[in-house]
Amino acid sequence: MRHRQPAESGHDFTQHGACLPFRHTGRSADQEISIGWLNVQSLRNKTDAVEELVRDRSLDVLALTETWHTDSNDVCLRLATLEGYAITDVARPPG
Repeated sequence: MRHRQPAESGHDFTQHGACLPFRHTGRSADQEISIGWLNVQSLRNKTDAVEELVRDRSLDVLALTETWHTDSNDVCLRLATLEGYAITDVARPPG
C-alpha cells in the first residue's frame, strides 16, 4: 500500500520511491483513501478478523478474494461488513 506525502518541491513521493507530480487544489478529490486487499482463504471463520482489519487500518475500501465464494447470498459477507460499508461481489459460477 502506498501513502502519499506531499513534498515542498511540489512532487508526491511514495514509499516505493516513485515521484509523481502533485498539486493540491483543496478539493475533496485530493484526499487520500486507504485500500486493502486480502486473500481471505475461507471467510466463514474470519468474519471478526476482517472487521477488525478494516477498523485497525482505517480502510476505506477492502477487496477480498475467496475461491469458494459461490453464492451472493452468503451470510459471511454480511457478517464481515461494517456499518456504513457496502458489498459488491461476484460469485464464482458452479462447475
